[in-house]
Amino acid sequence: MSAKEIVIISAKGGVGKTTLTSSLAIALSKKTKLVVADTDVDAPNLGIVLGFKKTAEHPIQASEKAFINWDRCTHCGKCVEVCKEGALTMVNEKLHFTYELCEGCGVCALVCPEKAIDIKRVNSGVIAVGTTEYDIPCVIGQLNIGEAASGQLVTTAKRLAQIEAWKHKAELILIDGPPGSSCPTISSVTGSSYVILVTEPTPAALSDLKRAQGVAAHFKVPHGIVINKADLVEGFKAEVYAYAKEMGIKILGEIPVDNNVPYAIANGKPIIVQNPESPASKEISKIADRLVEIIKHIKPPIPS
Repeated sequence: MSAKEIVIISAKGGVGKTTLTSSLAIALSKKTKLVVADTDVDAPNLGIVLGFKKTAEHPIQASEKAFINWDRCTHCGKCVEVCKEGALTMVNEKLHFTYELCEGCGVCALVCPEKAIDIKRVNSGVIAVGTTEYDIPCVIGQLNIGEAASGQLVTTAKRLAQIEAWKHKAELILIDGPPGSSCPTISSVTGSSYVILVTEPTPAALSDLKRAQGVAAHFKVPHGIVINKADLVEGFKAEVYAYAKEMGIKILGEIPVDNNVPYAIANGKPIIVQNPESPASKEISKIADRLVEIIKHIKPPIPS
């Protein structure tokens, strides 16, 4: 049976998603066996906070690129005419190729009269497997610069997390998902058991919360809201509650503004480790307790 997956997402970056994930991982590890995974593949930093120790690394080929045989190329420019991404251009009557812009569509190879272009699979990124300084198994996905196959990388990272859960007899996978509501977020949410939506009481965060909630709702994944810096603006906190009531979403907790949190971030530690008695730590512990009860009633994902 697959382990249950709890994915933490936020359509807006910088609202405290990784801060919450790292401390929840510590709190939940005292109650159940779990694996943590970072699927924010464009900028993974959960491993920094949890003290990641890599034991294995898997290169992932999830995209394709054009490769030009310059000995055969006559610089005719026919490939430039069909390249929609602008990866192929003419500079001083010579063909110029910008690797990072290429999305491997293959049209250039089809029109090249000299058959000088091949489309080949390339390394899109890596997935590292290991543990943390808190003895929690960990999987981290990292997309290479200029690559676009983030969704497939996220899906593969989740599958490797399931393998790690099976190895360690863990019943839960806690996933630090990506910000936004595009392909990597969709891949993180798809097939998960529960989604935590992290927001803060500001206009931009509330607007983005609605987009993130739309992703969870579309895939029919149960979800709840955590309000970070909850006492920052009381008026907008009330709006978050009004939206949650309208949509029938449970508020899992309110993490208060806590000056101890920036110090924990600066020291590269989860706040629940840096200062267990801080207001933020106490609220995160309560959220972990609520999640334990929720986990009992949610179903594990169907293996893909």
